[in-house]
Amino acid sequence: MLSVEDNELLTRTGPGTPMGDFFRRFYRTREHLGPTDAAIVQFRRLMLRGARELGQGVEPSAARNGAAYAVRSGSAVADRSVPFAEVMVERFGDPLGRAPSLRVGASARP
Repeated sequence: MLSVEDNELLTRTGPGTPMGDFFRRFYRTREHLGPTDAAIVQFRRLMLRGARELGQGVEPSAARNGAAYAVRSGSAVADRSVPFAEVMVERFGDPLGRAPSLRVGASARP
């Protein structure tokens, strides 16, 4: 169990605090993510939604669905006029690049 002092050190994240300074080293609001970073964007959305649900006392749905992590990597070259979702469908068969068993209406793997 943490002492009161250690707990204060680890949980205070305001400017000028040790943890606040640590977090600000990795602050992500100024990143320039592109279409090839779709998995990063989806993962962050999943984590934020899970944190909100947990804050409301609801177990995050992802905790009950391990298969949701079956995302695969890949590459494709397309003209910039082609919408990203079209490229994903052409390359992976799904606009988010999900494995076949994770698509809406797909049957689960045996």
